Amino acid sequence: MIKRILFLLLAICLTFSANAQQKNAKTKGDVRYKLYLNYNGRMVPDFSTLGEPNETGTTDCIDLEGLDCENGDHYAMTFEYDLKVKKADTYTFRLCSDDGSNLYIDGKKLIDDDGEHGPVFKVADIKLEKGTHLVRVDYFEYHKSQSLTLYYKNSAIPDFIPLGLKSTNALPKFVVPQAKETAKRVKAWKGNDEVIIFPILTDVHTCNRTTYKHIGYMVEMDKYFGYDFMVNLGDIGLNTEPAHSLQSFADMIINNIRNEMAKYKGVFLFAPGNHEYDGGGGRHITSGELSELFQKPSLPYANGNLHLTDGNCWSYYDVPGKNLRLITLNSQNTETIGTYYTYGMEQLEWLIKLLNATPDGTDVLVFSHFMPNEIGRWPGTKNKNDASCNALMSVLSAYANKQSGKEAGLKWDFTKANGRLLGLFTGDSHLNAHVKENGVNYFISQGYGRAENKILKPEQKRAWFNSRQSLCCDVVVIKPATREIHTFRVGAGGEEMDYLFRY
Repeated sequence: MIKRILFLLLAICLTFSANAQQKNAKTKGDVRYKLYLNYNGRMVPDFSTLGEPNETGTTDCIDLEGLDCENGDHYAMTFEYDLKVKKADTYTFRLCSDDGSNLYIDGKKLIDDDGEHGPVFKVADIKLEKGTHLVRVDYFEYHKSQSLTLYYKNSAIPDFIPLGLKSTNALPKFVVPQAKETAKRVKAWKGNDEVIIFPILTDVHTCNRTTYKHIGYMVEMDKYFGYDFMVNLGDIGLNTEPAHSLQSFADMIINNIRNEMAKYKGVFLFAPGNHEYDGGGGRHITSGELSELFQKPSLPYANGNLHLTDGNCWSYYDVPGKNLRLITLNSQNTETIGTYYTYGMEQLEWLIKLLNATPDGTDVLVFSHFMPNEIGRWPGTKNKNDASCNALMSVLSAYANKQSGKEAGLKWDFTKANGRLLGLFTGDSHLNAHVKENGVNYFISQGYGRAENKILKPEQKRAWFNSRQSLCCDVVVIKPATREIHTFRVGAGGEEMDYLFRY
């Protein structure tokens, strides 16, 4: 009897211990990690002296994304991954960290990036024979900003990808089901009416490893929706990870994004965001470069209807057979790093002339990265609008209501204009919102940027999501006959993030 009681007590203790360990572990990939908190050293530690880790688990890449320590200080980590090499090849590893890190292959140090420092980026090659090779990264964070990324490539993988990803090309399992579910809602609302369909991609923010691949996912979804064109509203995010301040890393990201956009054999419009311009401490893109890199893939498919201003990255596109003119503005109309959210008088003068020259009976839809209307501001934050932003809203309102006016040195007269303004569509705010003011529909698409933990206004919505588990994109459907616009959320938030409004 006593033995039976002791056996039961032992079983309970073992169960409790197992549950405790399970709670301490996180499982979501094949990269094993150990986390040691309260480490105050300024060099990568000898982990054998630190005792038991505070947390163990698995993740899908060697970096900090999604881990409890992501925004902390004073800790150390070690990562291990079994790299299976099917054929002997030369592998190139790219390690960047803030603070220090070291890379080991089969126990031998390949990259030494140790010490307290900002983002330091190092590359090394190694010939790996067929078989399984143990990859280990030791890392520590002292204080302030932190980052860690390990990318690799070989002869079969020409572009760097995070170590641990299973495939560079296969669609994740979540893409097709989320696309099909949204396509059903689109089909039900569309009925037999003639419509115009396009997706809005915004705030991709490449800090999330391969978030840029979501551009490719949206291209793949064209088969379910039948796009008339595609729109990217900026913030490809070159400054949102410390490593992106490094020229070579930024060039790699730019090239990857351009390749994804070029997969779409149609017109892919681009309105630049502030994170293309501010440089992140090292990389600054000019307006001319943006036009060349991100509008150029569309030019062969524009049939002469895409009109770019010379090197200024604002444009208009007349959709063939649709009586629809699309205007992309540059809300970062400056070449000064760190100065943005301004349109510039030259651009607004161009817009006024273009609106007056728009053929009668043509619908007009304007795209920009920044939302000048207060609908885009977080409660308690200062209005960033300058004179050009306020003038833009006055111009759009006057066009919608067929009025004349003047402001900020500009003059306009739309009393004889016969086009219809659908509205101004933007990103930037990392939320969804719609308001109609003075005859203008102002609509914001959430995009992939991190939704800050701030209180929302009643007219603002956002959906929390993980970019490795969900899409976050608005597919817009326009019914010209009934003057209706319906936005359909693909992925994060689902139908609750849909909007329906008139113009």
